[in-house]
Amino acid sequence: MRAVGLLLLVAVACASELSMSDLKRANKPRVTHGSLVAGKSKKGVFEAINAFMDDSTAAHLMRDCELFTLEELDATAASLLQWRNGLLSEIYEKKRDNRFAFDFSAKSAEQHTAHYNMTRDAKCAQILMVWAHHVPESSRLSVEHEGMPLPRMPRGGPLEAGDATYTQAVQCTDCHYPGPSGDGAAAPREEKEKKVSALTDPPRWGGDNETRAFFVVVNMTNPADAPAHPNWQFRYWYDDTRRSAFYAHEAGQGDETCVPYIPYPEPCNATFAADGWVYLKSASKCCKRSVNAGSVVSTWLQKPVNNPTSFVSFTTVRGLAVGEWRQQGHSWNHYYATVNDATYKNYAPVRFMEYKHDALKQWDFLLETYKPGPQDASWFAPPPDCDRVCV
Repeated sequence: MRAVGLLLLVAVACASELSMSDLKRANKPRVTHGSLVAGKSKKGVFEAINAFMDDSTAAHLMRDCELFTLEELDATAASLLQWRNGLLSEIYEKKRDNRFAFDFSAKSAEQHTAHYNMTRDAKCAQILMVWAHHVPESSRLSVEHEGMPLPRMPRGGPLEAGDATYTQAVQCTDCHYPGPSGDGAAAPREEKEKKVSALTDPPRWGGDNETRAFFVVVNMTNPADAPAHPNWQFRYWYDDTRRSAFYAHEAGQGDETCVPYIPYPEPCNATFAADGWVYLKSASKCCKRSVNAGSVVSTWLQKPVNNPTSFVSFTTVRGLAVGEWRQQGHSWNHYYATVNDATYKNYAPVRFMEYKHDALKQWDFLLETYKPGPQDASWFAPPPDCDRVCV
C-alpha cells in the first residue's frame, strides 16, 4: 500500500508543478519531534520557523514582522496569493485541514495600539503559512527573484489571548508543537472543538432552525462568472415559506442570472417568484426567464438531495468565530455561520463560497445589516407588466 501511495504522489507531481516535497508536506498532518520547524513551546514554534526561514534561500527577503504596516502586509499577501497552487488547496480541503483556511480581511484603524499590533502579527503568521503550504517550491524561486519582502513570525511569540482572527492565524502552533514527548498530543484548539461539538450540526440557509426568512446586504466576489468586473454588492431578501427570494444587484453587477439579459453595468433586480419564474428588471427592461433551480432551499445543508453535508472545522472569517460546512455539488459548496460568537447568535450567515471551473464565487454576508424574521410579501411579487420572456 505504501508503494501505491508513493506512485500516486509521483503521478500527481508529474502532472503539475508540485514537487514530491510539496506533496509530502501537504499530506503530513503535523510535524514530528526533531523537525527543523518544531518548537518545544508555543514561542519556540515561532523561533523555529524564523530560524528556518533565515537559513533558507528566502533569507534575503525576511524582515521583522514589527517593521511592516498593515497596508504593506496586505500588499504582500495579495502578491503571494497569485502564486498559490490549487492542487494544494484541494488536498487541504479534502483532508479538512486547517491549512485550507486563511483570511487577510482584518483591519485596524490606529497604529501602535494593541489591536493594531495583534492584527499585524496575525497577518505575518498567515503570510508565512501561505508561503510554506500554498506556494509550491517551483514558484517560490520566482517570488524570491522578484524580491518581495516577507515577514518573520512575531519576535515575542504568540499572545496569551487574542481575537478570533488572531487565534485562527496562529493555529500553526497546534501542529508545529508536537507535545512534550513528540507524540502529537491534542492541541488546545481540539479541546475547544469538543466543548462545542453540539454546534457542528448543519444550519439552515441564513440562520438557525427558527429562521425561515431574512434580509441582508451581501458583498459579491465572483471572478467565476464575471472575471472582468468580479466585485459588486446586492441586497438580498429571502423567504423560505414562500419559496421566494429578491436580489437587488447594484450597478456594476455581473450576476449569472441577470447577464446577458440585463447587461453590465446596469443594476438588476432579480425576483425568484413562487410561480417558478425569475423576473429580471432594470431601468430600461423587464422580462422573465426560467432556470433549472428556483430560490435556495433553506434545508439544503440539513437535507441534502445527493451528497451528504460534512462539518469541516471551527475557524474565523472576517474576525468572526464560525463553523464551516461543505457539500459536494457541481463543485464543493462551503457555508460559514457564527458559532459562539460574542456579538451574533449561533448560525448567523457569514460566507458562502465555491470554486466554479477553478474560479471563486463568494458571498460575504454583512452581519451589521442582517435582519432575520418575516419579510414584507411585496418584495417577492412579480413586477407589473413583465410577462415578456427574456431573449
